[in-house]
Amino acid sequence: MDLSPGQQKAVFALVVVVLAALGYWLVVPKMSHPNAQAKPTPTPSPTQSVPSPAVSVTPTVTATPAATGSVNIYSLLPFTQAGLQAAAAVTQQFLVDYDTYS
Repeated sequence: MDLSPGQQKAVFALVVVVLAALGYWLVVPKMSHPNAQAKPTPTPSPTQSVPSPAVSVTPTVTATPAATGSVNIYSLLPFTQAGLQAAAAVTQQFLVDYDTYS
């Protein structure tokens, strides 16, 4: 299907408008919130050591157990705390391995 020169110009203009709108949508939220800073992605150096799969991951607790009524969140999850730590270790090892893939 061949487009006439007028149709080609219309399609080109539509693509330009869509790309401009997408760029505006991506850039304006970052400019309108000056306190929101993008966090740089850490890049491991070649001399950085690779963590072992047995990395212990401890969840960060922001409230004391007395303030939350001593709720055991692990009783609400379908896995144990040890299972969560093992999954976190596997995920970290995958990310390390994935970062070395080219």
